[in-house]
Amino acid sequence: MPCPEGRLIIAVVCEGPSDLPVACDLTDRVVLTHSELTLDLLPARRDYRGANVGSPFLAWRDVKSIAKEMGIRRHGRFTGAGVESQALEDAQTARKALTILDRAKPRPDAVILLRDSDGRPERQRGLDQARGEPGYQFSVAIGVANTKRECWVLSGFVPTSHEERERHKLTRQELGFDPCISAHELTAKHDEDKRSAKRVLRFLTGGDWERERVCWAETDLGILRSRGKTNGIDSFIDELSRFIVPLFARK
Repeated sequence: MPCPEGRLIIAVVCEGPSDLPVACDLTDRVVLTHSELTLDLLPARRDYRGANVGSPFLAWRDVKSIAKEMGIRRHGRFTGAGVESQALEDAQTARKALTILDRAKPRPDAVILLRDSDGRPERQRGLDQARGEPGYQFSVAIGVANTKRECWVLSGFVPTSHEERERHKLTRQELGFDPCISAHELTAKHDEDKRSAKRVLRFLTGGDWERERVCWAETDLGILRSRGKTNGIDSFIDELSRFIVPLFARK
């Protein structure tokens, strides 16, 4: 079923279901900050989805197989801004994802590409390279979490109880830095390592998903931006302001 006339379709490409609410909630918050819409009216103005209306998001791991099923075989050099260049990391996959969405019916009005850097900063440039390809008929906003989504969540963790303040204090002492201010320093690849963002977040929030959600859905955007200049959330908010917010004025 197509979306009602006047409602924006925003497709989200991300790594898994835990990434989706981060993308959607932050987008809604930025839109509300920069428009005259109110929280009660916003749901009637946009829909989030994946490769089709029935899917909540398009997973990066599924892009290759979906592209193959659709006969999409885009590869080779890139021609953004009229200049040919070799593909950077993730550029080919992102190009296929954008092509899948460009052929979707109805076609989305905007696409959010959300990715963990996993310590590879070239991924950001690869996604930007794919976005720069000519011909896409939608806006594209890019978010790269350095090093993982959990680092973004930690940027919004503000202790609200004695127990949380004690956990925060213990974590700072253990790491030698504040993981909520310098989350990008949590670079461990294994979940139980000392500098694992997943481990630290689980300890601080007690493994409570709703407590995690408060970190990005309710913490002041100014705090998220100031703490997130090195982990990518500040840049993502800028991307949303530039590529998503203006679309609401057109509908």
